[in-house]
Formats: sequence, structure tokens, C-alpha cells
Amino acid sequence: MITIKAAVGGIVYDKKSPGLMHLSLLNNIGFKQVFDYIYFAMTGRLRESKQITTFQAHEITIRGLEDQKITTRIDGDKGPNLPLTITYLPEYLPLLVKR
Repeated sequence: MITIKAAVGGIVYDKKSPGLMHLSLLNNIGFKQVFDYIYFAMTGRLRESKQITTFQAHEITIRGLEDQKITTRIDGDKGPNLPLTITYLPEYLPLLVKR
């Protein structure tokens, strides 16, 4: 999960590093970890979980381990294929103007 805010769903999970992307990686995804993930997400204690790795970055590149087609999901919708480079531009706001 990549966010640009310190809160998800109104739950604050990171008060540090304004102006950076907040990344959360779920480690060893399996059925028995689902309840741990839900608990830490609902309480905002992501940094306390040993099963969730969190860090901040200004720019990241995501690629698969092998040369296979991997499609990203952005807000639940189909996104571009990997590899993908994401740069956080805090002062950038695109505007679409109808002519």
C-alpha cells in the first residue's frame, strides 16, 4: 500500500515524514495473518507489527522478480503494468479544463 497521507480511513498510523510517500508491505501473507493485519490497520499500530514493513520514500521503482506481466491496482482499478516508477510531487496539482 502506498499513501501520501499519515492516515488511512481516518486512522493515523504515521506522524513522521511529511512530504514523503508512506509505504506498507505485508510480509508472509497467509490466512492466519489476516486477523493481525486487520487489528494493526484498525488500531493504527502498523509500525508495531512484525508482519508489516513500513518506510517512507520520495521516489520508488517497483518491478517483478521475473520477466512476467504484472498489472498494478490503483484505488481498486486496473493500472499500468510493472515496472513502475512513482515520484511524489507534493506541489503538483494537474487541472483538467473543459474548452
